[in-house]
Amino acid sequence: MTENSRRFRPHPSALSLWLPALWGVLPAHAVEPVSAAVPASATLAPDWAGLGYVRRQNPADLAGLPRAPSCQGGWLPTMPVLPGLASLQDSPSELQADRLYHDPESGSELTGHVELNQPGRRLQADRLTLDRDQRLATATGHVRLSQNGLTSDSEALSFDLQQQTGLIEHTRYASSILQAHGKAQSIVQLQPGQLQLNGLTYTTCDPVDPLWSLQAARLDLDQDRGRAVARRTTLQVGHVPVLYLPWFEFPTDDRRSTGLLLPKFGYTNSGGVDLSVPYYFNLAPNYDLTLTPRLISDRGTML
Repeated sequence: MTENSRRFRPHPSALSLWLPALWGVLPAHAVEPVSAAVPASATLAPDWAGLGYVRRQNPADLAGLPRAPSCQGGWLPTMPVLPGLASLQDSPSELQADRLYHDPESGSELTGHVELNQPGRRLQADRLTLDRDQRLATATGHVRLSQNGLTSDSEALSFDLQQQTGLIEHTRYASSILQAHGKAQSIVQLQPGQLQLNGLTYTTCDPVDPLWSLQAARLDLDQDRGRAVARRTTLQVGHVPVLYLPWFEFPTDDRRSTGLLLPKFGYTNSGGVDLSVPYYFNLAPNYDLTLTPRLISDRGTML
C-alpha cells in the first residue's frame, strides 16, 4: 500500500447515478451563486450538520439564510454553488485517498478519506473499490455526494459501469436551494434514465419531529419523458396521516403535460392546516390552465 493523491479523468457514471436521482425527486429551480458561510450566531445541528443544517439562535439569523415557512433552522450548501455547471464528462477530476492498493487479480482499493472532486461536485467515502475488469465500482462508509446545493449521506453505493445500473442504500438528502430534506431506503438505477426510489420522504420542516412530511412507498422516475410516478403516498401532519394517494404522476422538468403538480402544505395560527393540490391543464401550445383546490382547516375550502 502507498500514500497516493493524484489527478485523473475517471468514468463519470458512478457520479451520474446519484445526481439525476435526487434532482429528479425535487422540483426544478434556478441555481444562483451561493456561499457556504454560516451566520456567526447560528449553530450547526450535530445530527444533520454534514448536510448543511444550522439552527438559528436569534431572529437576525433569518436574514442570513433562506427560510422555509415551517422550519426554524436552515440549510446551507456544503460546497459553493456554481451556475452553469459543466457536464460530468467535460469536467477535470481529482482523486485523493490515504492509501491506494492495486492487484491485477482482484482490482483496486482506495481507503482513508477518499475524495473525488470536480468543479461544483464532490464524492467522499471511507473506502472505494473497483474490480479487476474495471466494471463494478463500490463506495462504502460515510458516502457523501454534493452538487450545487444538494447533498446526500448514504451507507453504500455500487455501480456497474458497463450495464449502467446501480444502487444507493439508506440515504439522507438535503437541498439548500429548496430548503428541504428527506430520506430514501434505496435508489436504484434500472437503466440509463430509469430510476426507482423506495421508502422516500420529503419535508421543508426541521429534521427532528417535522410538522409535516410526504412519504411514498415507491417513486419511479423516467428522465426521458420528464415524468415521475409516486405510489402509496401519504401526507402526514405530525404523526397523523391526513391525505393518501395510491398513485399519482407529476412532471420532473419544464415540459408541459396535463396532471397533478406537487402539493403545497403550510400551517398558521389563524387558519390552521393549509393544503393546496394544484392540477395543470396543457390545453394548447400557446395557453394552459392551473386549478388549485385549497383546504384551510379552520376556514374551509376554496379554488
